Amino acid sequence: MPKASHSSDVAKTIKIKEKCYLQLLAWSMSYNEVGFICAGRNDCIVSVFRIKNASQTTRHRYVWDRKQRSEVLTAISKKELVVLAEGHSHPHPRHLRRPSREDIDYFKHGIPHIIVFPCESEIRGWILGNKMFKAKNAQIQIVVI
Repeated sequence: MPKASHSSDVAKTIKIKEKCYLQLLAWSMSYNEVGFICAGRNDCIVSVFRIKNASQTTRHRYVWDRKQRSEVLTAISKKELVVLAEGHSHPHPRHLRRPSREDIDYFKHGIPHIIVFPCESEIRGWILGNKMFKAKNAQIQIVVI
């Protein structure tokens, strides 16, 4: 059974199709951090799009390839889907099991952010914010369907 976040005290619940969950795990098996955008309807992720890492230090940092991200956002709109989450991977066992300070500062605030931890075959999500971020208070429940 897929492992996704679960808690009784969550900010939001998002469903994800199992095929999308498995795709995120497959992409995250990379040595370097990978990024993605999740799209769907009614809080259910039905499609995922990988975005190239533009960082010079791809092993420990993820930076959007802006051109590809723009193209993906256009494709999502044409499919009449909406962006439900964005995210990236923490592929190494030494990476934090929550968003890093760099993640909180870099990624869009207010939109759900998913981090894939391939070492545990787990995905977890948060609503990021630039104030005193408290991971526990901002966690998203992700349900694989």
